[in-house]
Amino acid sequence: MVRHIIIYLVLFKVIFIFQGILHVTAEDKSTGRNKKIEIKNDKGRLSQAEIQRMVQDAEQYREEDEHARERVNARNRLETYAYSCKLAVENYNGSAITSSDKSSVLNACEESQRWLDRNQTAEKEEIDHQYSTLERKCQQVMTKMHGGGRQQQQQYNQGGNYNGNGNDNGNYGYSGPHVEEVD
Repeated sequence: MVRHIIIYLVLFKVIFIFQGILHVTAEDKSTGRNKKIEIKNDKGRLSQAEIQRMVQDAEQYREEDEHARERVNARNRLETYAYSCKLAVENYNGSAITSSDKSSVLNACEESQRWLDRNQTAEKEEIDHQYSTLERKCQQVMTKMHGGGRQQQQQYNQGGNYNGNGNDNGNYGYSGPHVEEVD
């Protein structure tokens, strides 16, 4: 059953002029219909001085907000990587990884999650370090799972160009068509 998906585009324009404070435009992308509203500063809401103070406060705390945003993004990145590695290993049904590989990834992911829980106020650099540590612990197993391990080596050896002594005749394991230049 096909359902109609409604997609809205909402634009906010903050304009600090005497006529209005906020202009909002909403558009239904499927029909092209749009509506606009303007929130005016005419009913005792905020004085011009209060608006200017709010703008100055926003400018003053911009750097602090940016620092917090970077910290949250680093934290989300670590949580997402740990979750995706854990999920990939738990749902893996192949034979490229051993049970010890699987448990090492799961333990590393759980350790990262515990670290995040204990270090709620950790700085971005600390979180990035934790991310690189987790990545280092999981990378080899994830490579094995996604065909970078024994399976790729077997295909490389079966390609016909690898002669067993470390020389693959310049084809770097590629067994497809070879084009030679002709004078």
